[in-house]
Amino acid sequence: MHRSNNGGFTSDHLERLNSSGKFEAWSYVFAGLRLSFNTRIQGSLAIPIELKYLENGGMRFIATGALTGKEILDANKTIYETEEKTLASVYQICDYRGVETIDVPTDDIRTLAERDKRAARINPNIIIAVVVGDDLAFGMTRMWQGLTSGAPFVNCVFRSMDEAERWVAEQLEATR
Repeated sequence: MHRSNNGGFTSDHLERLNSSGKFEAWSYVFAGLRLSFNTRIQGSLAIPIELKYLENGGMRFIATGALTGKEILDANKTIYETEEKTLASVYQICDYRGVETIDVPTDDIRTLAERDKRAARINPNIIIAVVVGDDLAFGMTRMWQGLTSGAPFVNCVFRSMDEAERWVAEQLEATR
């Protein structure tokens, strides 16, 4: 089982670029490497995913506004872009409560499920909690759960962040 005290993360760093509001970038330091996740701006609102890497090997995936399948897949690709990052991933809390509109085709949910199953073969100890605020997001997440059944990682869907955080803590305690 691969778990490290800090998950290989040396910094929890968020940086916003270009005060004109035309472009934002988030960059992180992971195992000594600077990683960036960029979003484009639509009107005056950022499109909608922030990845926040935590020093304990956790990761917060925070989605807001109008969300598309492409944006979820791009973020997922960033999360698992190297075997080292995948092995260092202890848990993910995916927060969709701030999503106002969602356009995620079934094919994108299937692709996401396949990528998560591939990552679980590399690191079967990943814990994934998903927090949703509406019935559509809940249903899409349950579809993803069905498509990932049998994968060697644990996941659960919640309506409350408190419940999700409590469940992740219980899962972490059970693996010690």
